[in-house]
Amino acid sequence: MSDVLMIFQKLFFFVMLISVVVIVHEWGHFIVARLCGVRVEAFSLFFGKPLYKKKRGDTEWRIGTIPFGGYVKMVGQADGKHENYDEMTDEEKSVSFAHKPLAQRAAIVAAGPAMNFVLAFVIFSIMFMVGYPTTTTLIGDVTRDGAAWEAGLRPGDRVTAIDGDKVWRWDDMASIVEENPEKAMDFTVQRGDETRHVTVTPRLGLKKNIFQFEENAGLIGVSPDGFRPIAGVTGPQTAAAQAGLKTGDLFKSIDGKPVHAFADVERELLASPGPHKVTVERGGLARREADRQPTDVELTLPALPSATGIQDYGLERADLYVLEVVEGSPAEKAGLRAGDRFVTLNGEAPSGWEEFSGIVRQHPGEELSVVVRRDGETRTIGVTPEAAQEKDLLGETVEVGRLGVYPWISYSNPEMVNERHLNPFVAVWRGVELTGYWTVMTLKGFVYLFTGDVSVKSLGGPILIADLAGKTAASGAFSFVMFIAIISLNLAILNLMPIPVLDGGHLAMFAVEGVIRRPLSEASQRVATNLGMAIVLCLVAATFFNDIARVFPGLRTLFGLFGG
Repeated sequence: MSDVLMIFQKLFFFVMLISVVVIVHEWGHFIVARLCGVRVEAFSLFFGKPLYKKKRGDTEWRIGTIPFGGYVKMVGQADGKHENYDEMTDEEKSVSFAHKPLAQRAAIVAAGPAMNFVLAFVIFSIMFMVGYPTTTTLIGDVTRDGAAWEAGLRPGDRVTAIDGDKVWRWDDMASIVEENPEKAMDFTVQRGDETRHVTVTPRLGLKKNIFQFEENAGLIGVSPDGFRPIAGVTGPQTAAAQAGLKTGDLFKSIDGKPVHAFADVERELLASPGPHKVTVERGGLARREADRQPTDVELTLPALPSATGIQDYGLERADLYVLEVVEGSPAEKAGLRAGDRFVTLNGEAPSGWEEFSGIVRQHPGEELSVVVRRDGETRTIGVTPEAAQEKDLLGETVEVGRLGVYPWISYSNPEMVNERHLNPFVAVWRGVELTGYWTVMTLKGFVYLFTGDVSVKSLGGPILIADLAGKTAASGAFSFVMFIAIISLNLAILNLMPIPVLDGGHLAMFAVEGVIRRPLSEASQRVATNLGMAIVLCLVAATFFNDIARVFPGLRTLFGLFGG
């Protein structure tokens, strides 16, 4: 019953989304057509036989049976009604789309996509007026040996300016870094009550963009996501172990000060030589809820006047320690145990669990050499990740490697603020910026699709859109409205593609008409229309096949399509 309810919920939000973007799109055509004196015979939300229709004035308003798309039907549009427009009466010609000046026809066609851009812009602008959640420049994690670490940046630092220009949004800081590889830049950093200047030189590297493939960018090795303060105790003879700390203990306070992220632990322990009064929660981070028995434990860490880092206490992040080994997994068969600490993987020391698991995922069915530390001693173990199937961000089935281990890891959420601009001019400008950003991202997606950088398998149709509509709606009204804006931009750009039968195809033919000073012949228009229709039908077929294949992955292998 819950599955049926979920399907109906997704269908409801899909219809709501499509209704908004289609009505806005067609309203653009409709209103400009009326302003140009063109009679609109029908305005339909959705395709197919009308479920509802009502005539008001010259226009019949309809709701179709197929909840996807819509149309505006104007007098003088090529539909086979008039084989020769010269046979139209003078009254019909006066309200005919085909008999209007070229500029007016182009304006009517362009108005649909233009209104979709306007819808996205209005949504984004209103969001900035009511409050738009934004990640701040508070650094949650710094990759060891990265450019930021070597320059002296640490978790808990807040970047306030780069080369004198103020920054407080994470996206702005990331854009500056990515666009300036190998360029030394002055970072103004707030660390506690202290302000310092740090020279950071981003390294040229590869980053995964929104389309999940790699491109060149400047990288410094920082993340807004931090790690919860879970202790990793490096050995039985360390100060931490001698004080009674165990791997998996969750720090709650140090010297009476609450700690929320692992960076807080390092900052508080190094703020003074100690000794330090520490409260930890033990037994509350078990993977299964039934095994969780949280108990607060109070400990005292000894004074270490010469400590330069928490490693001097025998402490580190716990994400490379094994919490649990899955029964029957490759890890168990290879001899890995709970409590093991991964030291190297194929001879390289991973900076954290994300890097370690990323390498494992890339080598399904291939033996890897793993060095672990156990009870203060190291040992080398050969292990072969099993091949597993999982869904990627686009719902595609991909093969990945899995060991069958759970790490001691839990992330702290990045610091967020509600960016709100009471000044409407600022909110509108931010709306323009965000509209421009998503327009560029959408254009890149189409370019990458045609260049082959993004697979045809990434195309999605009604089922994928419905699924995403349901998920964004479940995340809250803000996410759903944001999704409407993004879909509206996608519809605008798709419609502007120079494919006959789409708005962009009509505009392209108008451009040719403007050059040759006469309309294309009916035969040429017919050929172009048939070609455009064939292209659109192929795209529709591909998206529907992809949608169905996301539900039944075996179809790709069965038909051998799209790299299956």
